[in-house]
Amino acid sequence: MNKNFYLAKLGICASIISCALVLNSCYPNNDADIQDLDVVASFPKKDYDFKQNNTYTLPTRIPIIDDEVPLPGDTLPAAVAQPIIAKIRANMTANGYTEILPGNPTAPDVAITSYAIETTYVGAYYPYWWYWWGYYPWGGWGYPWGPGWYPGGGYYYSFDTGSLMISMSSPSGGRTNEVNTLWLSAIKGVLNGTTSNVQRATEGVDQAFLQSPYLKTN
Repeated sequence: MNKNFYLAKLGICASIISCALVLNSCYPNNDADIQDLDVVASFPKKDYDFKQNNTYTLPTRIPIIDDEVPLPGDTLPAAVAQPIIAKIRANMTANGYTEILPGNPTAPDVAITSYAIETTYVGAYYPYWWYWWGYYPWGGWGYPWGPGWYPGGGYYYSFDTGSLMISMSSPSGGRTNEVNTLWLSAIKGVLNGTTSNVQRATEGVDQAFLQSPYLKTN
């Protein structure tokens, strides 16, 4: 069963139907082909002030996107996922953010989620699986955001097999219960289970943050 994945509108270009994401410039036809970009591509929400955020939460598993409906067990092995999670955490700390751990009643300003692309496909991108309650912070960890949040909008992409995706999201403050994607990074074709590619993935995480200095809160 194929899935449709919808990404919250980033608002990077003025027209609703043109130029969904940018890497130095807008892409026509509301499409971005990750295979045509550099190894690491990062896309911020236009005109968003990241300095207003100070805290974050980081799930400790990395779901896999393939051709089937994702289940809780559809995640990268810990030996692959944990170095990536640790590298994301280190970069968030370096950028001035404080992690909010599960069980803490304080609501995080943003959630950092990552996911692996197992098969090459073209489709609309959707960064969360909302029926998977308990995995993400606004559905089961006790944060005040509560269950029932959903992303708004949608844009089309082509993803490379083995790509690692990282997103930063928060409640939108707009339409009721809508989650707002603030930043998205694509690290192309770095995951196939080998040690060398895990190193490439962690190096790609470093590069994603290095080329996104606007994420800094300090």
